[in-house]
Amino acid sequence: MPANPVYMNKPTLTRFQKVRKTIQFMLLIAMPVVFAWMSPIVIMIAGFQRTVNMGMILFSLWFISSIFLGRSYCSFLCMGGAGQEVFGYLIKRAPITGPSIESKCQALEL
Repeated sequence: MPANPVYMNKPTLTRFQKVRKTIQFMLLIAMPVVFAWMSPIVIMIAGFQRTVNMGMILFSLWFISSIFLGRSYCSFLCMGGAGQEVFGYLIKRAPITGPSIESKCQALEL
């Protein structure tokens, strides 16, 4: 029986990728707190009160880092990207159940 080519070249994570995935996982866990800080309403209320809040500081730092660092912001610091990576991994690992496409096509040919 020949070996399955999909599993023959199983990719291994480099140290860089492990660090990136660890940072993304921590940001995904912290997303509810940080997302509340980044609320535009909270930032506007603080602006009307002539104060600077944490959301304004974080948004400014992330905005400036995305201008100078480009897509590396999305690779390391974007919480939405972290969610996509985690759920993409889970979807790949989930078993596909249900009737096959062939059986659906045969059922339609009455």
